[in-house]
Amino acid sequence: MRSLFVLLALLALCAVASAGNRVVVLTDRGDLPSALQLALAQRAEVTMQPGAPSGDAVLDRAAAAQRAAVSTNANAGVWIDGDDIWVVSADGREVRHAPLSGDASPRAFAAIAASLLDELLAPPENAAHIGVDVHVDITPPSAAVTVAPPVITAAPAIVTPAVVATATAAPVRPSALIEIGATATTATAGLEAEVLFPIAREHSLALGVIAGVNEGFRDSNFFESGESMFDALLELRHVGSGTTHFDYGFAAGVGNAGDGGEGALALLRVGVTHSLDTYAVGFSLAPTMLIGFNAANPLMTLTASLHLDLGI
Repeated sequence: MRSLFVLLALLALCAVASAGNRVVVLTDRGDLPSALQLALAQRAEVTMQPGAPSGDAVLDRAAAAQRAAVSTNANAGVWIDGDDIWVVSADGREVRHAPLSGDASPRAFAAIAASLLDELLAPPENAAHIGVDVHVDITPPSAAVTVAPPVITAAPAIVTPAVVATATAAPVRPSALIEIGATATTATAGLEAEVLFPIAREHSLALGVIAGVNEGFRDSNFFESGESMFDALLELRHVGSGTTHFDYGFAAGVGNAGDGGEGALALLRVGVTHSLDTYAVGFSLAPTMLIGFNAANPLMTLTASLHLDLGI
């Protein structure tokens, strides 16, 4: 049993986020995300979360937009702040902005936002190397010296690119979520914690590591009153997008119920989550199968969970 727990921990540490770009636009204007999607074409998927990020200072609003990007499995968040367009990466390393120049049309927004996102999601190569070649020609002295008239060549015009201001965002946070909540069945009540790591953003998939403890409050055909069970599971979950979204996933793992024996668990989870500025709340239902635990046949129950989601 101990070896199974170690295997689950190693699998969780091997989860690595894959490529695939998604951008969330925080706005109440439905025409801006569609215009940005046209501008980005196939380079990124654009989603929308109603409302601008909240906060007293611009970096507070940038941190709120970063959390929105993490909660929706996006690579970056975009919003209009005053007369500027701002973008922030999901890991908090990059924040950029550029002025709208008084034109808040969808076309102008999309062109400026796409330029900022292209630089943020695919940073430009290092500046070009400038080489200087100096050639000195020394002519031996002679009786007659002819001085050629100077040749004046006009210097090429220097084009200065637009300057994009860069600010330092809130402390860097990895694109992961932790869920903490209460669970209940018809015979047990307990606590559960899960850490979710995005593994395929283009498909909105995440790998979760779950640890939980449950205690029986009445006798049943698979649990006795006062009996405790500890469990550990891995979950593959599809995470929806938007302020309020649906999630579904499959989880499997092992449990230890003391005198009730050891066994395996498998469940199918369907839930709904509502995202706020700094956290999210969710509720889920999961038909659960228990195999073993000193029972002759597999047992079925329904597990309900109410949880709080935080970015880490």
